[in-house]
Amino acid sequence: METGSAMANRTFMAIFAHPDDESFGTAGTFAALARAGARVVLVCATRGEAGEISDPALATPDTLGAVREQELRCSAQAIGADSPILLGYRDSGMAGTIENEHEDAFATLRPMP
Repeated sequence: METGSAMANRTFMAIFAHPDDESFGTAGTFAALARAGARVVLVCATRGEAGEISDPALATPDTLGAVREQELRCSAQAIGADSPILLGYRDSGMAGTIENEHEDAFATLRPMP
């Protein structure tokens, strides 16, 4: 891998649907790129507010989006990425769930004519 000044002119961007998606499979690569001097940008379409709550002591349905956003910010810092960019779409949940019907859900986007 290139290092130093060669990487200083490079930017790597990744786009994910939910917070924590950046942690599965890509975090090590992006951390290595950041350590080598590259700019790393994480973009997240949603705050993950329709996700599952594995431990009720960590979040409630009302706080899940904020909790997952903070986790994303901590992950970006640990990776060495810029502050993450959130696109502001509502999490649409799994296929066939009521969350898909929300007007701000990413799932409701339609192709441009």
